[in-house]
Amino acid sequence: MLSRKFGILTIHFDTEHSIGKETIGKGSTLAGHIPPEVIAEIRNRTNIVEVVSNFLTLKRVGRNYVALCPFHQEKTPSFHVNEERQIYYCFGACKEGGDVFKFLMKIEGQEFYEVVRELARKHQIPLPREATRSRKGEERKERGYRINTMAAAFFQQALAQAHERVGPYLERRGISKETVERFALGYAPQSWEALTRHLSRSREGIETARELGLVVAGRKGGHYDRFRGRLIFPIHDLYGRVVAFGGRIVGKDVPENTPKYLNSPESFLYRKGEVLYGLYQAREEIRQRQEAIVVEGYLDLIALFTFGFRNAVATLGTALTPAQVGLLKRFTPRIVTLFDGDAAGEKATRRAIELGLELGLEVEVARLPPGEDPDSLLHGRGAEALEAALSARSPALTHLVEESLATAPAGAPGKARVVRELIPFLRPVRDPIELSIHIGKVADALGIDEIFVRRCLMEEKGHRRGAEQRRKAEQREKPQTDPTGKGEGSLPIAEETLLYLALSFTDTLEALTEKAEEVLPWMSAPPLRELLAHMVEQWQQEGRISPVTEMIEHFKEERTRDLLLRISTQDRAITADQAMQALHECLARIEAGYLRRQEKRLQRSIRAAEAAQDGETMATLLQEFHEIIRRKQKISIL
Repeated sequence: MLSRKFGILTIHFDTEHSIGKETIGKGSTLAGHIPPEVIAEIRNRTNIVEVVSNFLTLKRVGRNYVALCPFHQEKTPSFHVNEERQIYYCFGACKEGGDVFKFLMKIEGQEFYEVVRELARKHQIPLPREATRSRKGEERKERGYRINTMAAAFFQQALAQAHERVGPYLERRGISKETVERFALGYAPQSWEALTRHLSRSREGIETARELGLVVAGRKGGHYDRFRGRLIFPIHDLYGRVVAFGGRIVGKDVPENTPKYLNSPESFLYRKGEVLYGLYQAREEIRQRQEAIVVEGYLDLIALFTFGFRNAVATLGTALTPAQVGLLKRFTPRIVTLFDGDAAGEKATRRAIELGLELGLEVEVARLPPGEDPDSLLHGRGAEALEAALSARSPALTHLVEESLATAPAGAPGKARVVRELIPFLRPVRDPIELSIHIGKVADALGIDEIFVRRCLMEEKGHRRGAEQRRKAEQREKPQTDPTGKGEGSLPIAEETLLYLALSFTDTLEALTEKAEEVLPWMSAPPLRELLAHMVEQWQQEGRISPVTEMIEHFKEERTRDLLLRISTQDRAITADQAMQALHECLARIEAGYLRRQEKRLQRSIRAAEAAQDGETMATLLQEFHEIIRRKQKISIL
């Protein structure tokens, strides 16, 4: 621990290099020790823009890259990535920020060690032996991925050797070699033990395969294959790792009552509602087109890909879940549902609309001809028929109104029923402007005044609205005791700008270092003062300051770390030629603010001395007061 005194201010510095506090997160521990120099090498070899662009659509704006924040709902992009400093920060509601490790931990739900291990593997950076001793849960996951990879390779090899049995089916479905390779399709032989024998090299392999649902324990001992005589669809996560499988029966000699489709059960690697089939393969196309087509099944997706629609994903036979919508939102602001036209398909469509409205994703609905699904339409009528269906898509609320009117009574009673049916879709919309637009669309479609839709919505939300108003009223009544609280506007702009200049321009930091003992006491915001004091300390000792990704580790207070990230990610219109002039203006404003605070303090003290008839103290205070007035008059910016 070092400390340095600047006038009346003493700042303490924790010089212990701790990877964990900021990056690992609450409740996490490292498996083994990873030296700081290895962490630094991994960080230096990893470009945060490349990593983030695997999850978000980034747009270059000035010095930063900008996107919709993946960690909270928003319509206007406030998520900034700074390539120069290798950090990210959200200027919106959530204020999330950090380095590439923190981003991957947050968006993937992984722990620090898992992120480090993945990045080290990607860049072929060896980790120390003691650091690779995974914890029990990590060893289990690694073993699971290995077993799934072995199984996928086995199925692919079996497909290559089963042309006589599977070839006619693939040809009839129009599944090309490119499609087979792109989706790593395979074949499970019509055998009870083919995969079991392949994986039985170790007891551990069979046990893991059983946990993953690849093999099933027999009643009399032993195991047998779950997938038999089926075309296999490996299911990948966003890293391309196989987490589960789906199988479609093929061939003529199929026992009665055999289910057409069979899927892996949920496991420690796989949660059906958290994965979308084909997203790994389609993510780049979805990002480029800014649109994802959502279908129900494996073969629907395969057909779309085969016919050139390569921005599609499948829900694995279930309605969309919040987690799946969250995955799509990372890559696109809009989805187009292409579900079957039956009751189950309409139910899935309504669920997609409900989630889209709630999570801020635009949803459009494409309708299929009666009795058709995407697969049958494409093979029966060609790509033009599907293109026509997609071109005739309807906005979400228009679709809901039309479907509800089709079964509602005529006249006013029917319209009233439709409004009531649509309220659950409007209720979750949080953005008032977006909600107003949706209300207008419903009113226009029904030919009624918006006020009636609003009245129904307000009545339905009555008790919720009252509770929210009471909560806000209570919040307003709470005393605001922290003048440097969470809000960005509560910090002096000049002091923030001073930090920005010190972080961005060497000349300004050098000039500040020479005036540190004078300047630091002027600053009114303790976290900003602490940040500047640390930078001055390091500059005096080393002639440099650490990168932000390292500097942040020195500060324990979340408030201070957040400020450092926010200021470092700002893109201000200050050039190197303008930096010194900006510094002088900031210092003048900061000193003026300090003098105003001193002036008020002295005025209070003078009144107290006058009331106490303490002439000696009053004379001293008046002398200080006149000195403050003299200094204020010398400053050109007040």
